[in-house]
Amino acid sequence: EGFSRVLKGIKLLRQEGINLELKTTAVKGNWKEFDAIGAIARKNEAVYGVVNYISPRREGYGNDPLGERLTPQEVVEHDAIRVAYNKKNHKEPVHIANDEYGESLIKSISEPEQNDNDAFLCQAGKSGFWMTWDGRMTPCGLMNEPSVYPMRQGFNVAWEELKEYCRKIPACLECHDCEYESECYYCPARLKLETGAYDKAAPYLCEIAKLRKNIKITV
Repeated sequence: EGFSRVLKGIKLLRQEGINLELKTTAVKGNWKEFDAIGAIARKNEAVYGVVNYISPRREGYGNDPLGERLTPQEVVEHDAIRVAYNKKNHKEPVHIANDEYGESLIKSISEPEQNDNDAFLCQAGKSGFWMTWDGRMTPCGLMNEPSVYPMRQGFNVAWEELKEYCRKIPACLECHDCEYESECYYCPARLKLETGAYDKAAPYLCEIAKLRKNIKITV
């Protein structure tokens, strides 16, 4: 019933001329249904977005995401399915969407300048932020800290404070200098969740990057 209601909702949105992104998360139960989900997106002229990373459980969340997380081998197999899908549907390619940002919907934002001391390789703390249910502003959806309070401080003050906090977060030099760096989706948020530190390499992400490099799949 829930699936039918979702399809009906998508249809109603499209009937009103509303553009949308059909976004899914690759988990144990659906990652092999990549093409079928893509067919639904194409049928409804929707952007197809996939989140291909599940973080470990965060404090205060009573669930077990690692039970549904793909193994490193499954992640690279999922990559291969995506590559094949994009070759077949090159006019409507799937977008790998960050869990913290809907990147395919904000293409107009310029890429921020990078330097070797910059921990963030995305828009977090530069041109993007995340708002929590209780009114806190954080760098992204995977980070509970640092946080500021724009409703109390005023937006400009809070935003500048958040940017300063982000500038102080240490970059992972081990990741930056790694031979697999170009194949890895590491970031301070993921490293913190995986290892407890912003600047410590995460074995799960390392294994995925090694497998990607070895099988010559560019992500």
